[in-house]
Amino acid sequence: MAFAYILISLIFMGPGTTTTTQEEAMVGLSELLAGSWFSEDGKVEEHWLSASGGLMLGLNRSAEGKGIPFFEFLRIELRADGIYYVAQPKGGPGTAFKMVLLEKDKAVFENPQHDFPQVITYSLQGKDQLCAAIGTLETREKMSWCWQRGSLTQPKN
Repeated sequence: MAFAYILISLIFMGPGTTTTTQEEAMVGLSELLAGSWFSEDGKVEEHWLSASGGLMLGLNRSAEGKGIPFFEFLRIELRADGIYYVAQPKGGPGTAFKMVLLEKDKAVFENPQHDFPQVITYSLQGKDQLCAAIGTLETREKMSWCWQRGSLTQPKN
């Protein structure tokens, strides 16, 4: 996959443009994110479905504290003006982050108007480790997590 070509094309495409290149970018995001990912202690997990019809669906659950686990509904969607990552912490209203970079093993989404985070970065470390970082435009990796590829049916701790 020619990720550099995809990135350049995404940057220069105007509003209202939907092209095969954007669809190829969704395939690239599927290759990066799709699957079930678990922290080593099993307390944090993230799951992504492959792209279909310009949409990827995801879910993050963290049982690190006591009580009801934190959860977040996630989606990556193709819009007329680009590709957006939309996060809905605790199922609340969504906040959209526009994709600004896609490489073979990395995707970066930004929303400079949001208080925190403003930047969300996903990177694949080898074949079976996915890392995510959130931060501001100035401090891009204020918080980070890494997960190992796993199975949706694996036992939870």
